[in-house]
Amino acid sequence: MRNNRQEMLHRLVEGNLSAYSNLMFNLRRQNYPQSYGESLTELKDNLRTTIEFLDDLIREAKK
Repeated sequence: MRNNRQEMLHRLVEGNLSAYSNLMFNLRRQNYPQSYGESLTELKDNLRTTIEFLDDLIREAKK
């Protein structure tokens, strides 16, 4: 890694994507519970934020 900010952003994106994958697995494992739609909406909002972090990481990596 080139700098601490880049390392922090990388770990943040990596951790978020892992958590989202686990959430999707657990929703399927729970046979798509009644809160499935709400969970997906929350996931969508969180993914948008993660994409913003990824954009920042890309800018850092291109410096």
